[in-house]
Amino acid sequence: MIATRQDEDKKKDQLINELVELRQRITELEALENQLKHELEEFKEWIDTFDTFVGRLDPNGTLIFCNKSPLEAGGLTKDEVYGKYFPDTKWWSHSETERVKIVESLRKAKAGLSSRVECTFRRANGTPIPIVFNCQPVMDEEGNVKYITAEGKVIIEETRLRIELQEAKENLEKRVRKRTAEMAEVNEKLREEIAKRRRLEENLKDRVQALEMKTKELEDFTFIVSHDLKEPLRGIASFSQFVLEDYADRLDEKGRGYLLTIRKGAERMKRLIDDLLVLSKVTRIEVPFQLNRASEIIEEAVKPLKHSIDEKDIELTIPQDLPTIYCDKVRMIQVFENLLSNAIKFMDKENPKIEIGYQDKVDHDQFYIRDNGMGIEKQYHDKIFGMFERLHRREDYDGTGAGLHIVKKIIEMHRGKIWVESEKGIGSTFYFTLPKREEEK
Repeated sequence: MIATRQDEDKKKDQLINELVELRQRITELEALENQLKHELEEFKEWIDTFDTFVGRLDPNGTLIFCNKSPLEAGGLTKDEVYGKYFPDTKWWSHSETERVKIVESLRKAKAGLSSRVECTFRRANGTPIPIVFNCQPVMDEEGNVKYITAEGKVIIEETRLRIELQEAKENLEKRVRKRTAEMAEVNEKLREEIAKRRRLEENLKDRVQALEMKTKELEDFTFIVSHDLKEPLRGIASFSQFVLEDYADRLDEKGRGYLLTIRKGAERMKRLIDDLLVLSKVTRIEVPFQLNRASEIIEEAVKPLKHSIDEKDIELTIPQDLPTIYCDKVRMIQVFENLLSNAIKFMDKENPKIEIGYQDKVDHDQFYIRDNGMGIEKQYHDKIFGMFERLHRREDYDGTGAGLHIVKKIIEMHRGKIWVESEKGIGSTFYFTLPKREEEK
């Protein structure tokens, strides 16, 4: 009896211990279940952040679960799609073609095969959404399909880019065709313009050649006539002088006046002819340019004018740091001589001054001859460079009016420029330029 009682107590204690362990196990399982539920919720929340379609279907294609993104896109609720045959949901109701694609994809998955298909489903507002739909079967230990995972990746950006690229390609092709047509039209007009310009150039070339020939003929004629006229003019001047010397006592005052007029006219004509000869030589005879010291050129130009400079007590200033210039030395001496001669001739001040100056420019040498003489009115600044142009009476100032024209021709022959800055009563400054050689720039 006592042994039986002890056995029962022992069984009771054992049962209590087992109950306590069971309770602990249940508590652990409940905690594990809560943890799994929490993790599942977090997993669902995480999946809901996906823009892609993520779902789970049974082997027959019934939708068991999907994330929130496709529901919101289609304007659907879980009740409208959960427990439904996936191809029959409203995602695919807009197109039988798209529905058939999903049916075929699920058929392959049910057979244990993975599948991938491009299709579209529509948003609630009717906008098509292109996706790549993947079905992946999950097998059990016996090799049967346990369930199917479905994933739909939105390819709207890829499609948009493809569409934009296609549109851009079509637009580019249109623009190329249009531009090609425009270029063909422009090229045709350009060819016509080129042909027209070539004809004009040929005509101009012919006219230039004809003009050059006429110019040369005129220069040759001027040279020949000028040369041939000098001999009879010398005769007229000489015999006029002979008559004045040998028959002066037989002539009255009026007769002597006539002979003096004839002689002066002959001398004036001789000077005109000399100037014409000088001008013809400037244009007809080409002398190779050489490097020359400007100081030596000016020194040569001043020599024949030294008496006139001293006679008028002119203060002549010449700078020391003059450059070496590339020119025809003889003609450049003539330029300085003519300009200095003009300055001396038209000097009317009590303290006469003439300054020769130089300014170094980037691509040319610039010289000037400045005086404080009578000056020139502005309206005559260009006129004075014309052939035989005079601003004063012959009785007042000697000369033919060809000097500045010859200077201008020489400067132009050197590819330079000449101009004057002057004010009447104050003086004049004649500027001229000579281009530098490339190695001097």
